[in-house]
Amino acid sequence: LKAKSIAFVDEKSGSGYLYPRVYFKQQKIEFPAYFKEVVFSGNHAASVEMLKAKKVDAIAVFANDKRAKTGAWTKFGEDVPKVRSIWIGPEIPNDPFCVRQEFYDRYPRVAHDVMFGLIEMLENPNSAAKLKDLLGVSSLILATSQQYEPVRTMVRELDIQIQ
Repeated sequence: LKAKSIAFVDEKSGSGYLYPRVYFKQQKIEFPAYFKEVVFSGNHAASVEMLKAKKVDAIAVFANDKRAKTGAWTKFGEDVPKVRSIWIGPEIPNDPFCVRQEFYDRYPRVAHDVMFGLIEMLENPNSAAKLKDLLGVSSLILATSQQYEPVRTMVRELDIQIQ
């Protein structure tokens, strides 16, 4: 990719910018000087369109699995020429349900009831369809602290200040 053009989603996108930046840093790739052109498309679909239209040489977008068999290019890329994945980042939490620590400390039962209630809603075909329409989710799982390690690594590597 040296001296090539690349499109990122936006500066706050995990898969579409932040995690690739961590990879560049770990590989000692000087960013953005390494590239001929760096652009921000605004969303994953727009990045795919830019690649399809040959406006950029590469894009950073989400993948749905560890082998990148599906991702933004399959979701948004009708008639996209064959693409080749050159790097697949770590699995990252997607669309978490979160509460502030002080809320959890004060109301742990409420947090658990909501969490398990959402999961149970997905087990019921009637409520699952409504939940998918409302939140766009088709599955929910309980998260572990270990699953958030890539997030902590990204925050450290990019020296992101959390307020």
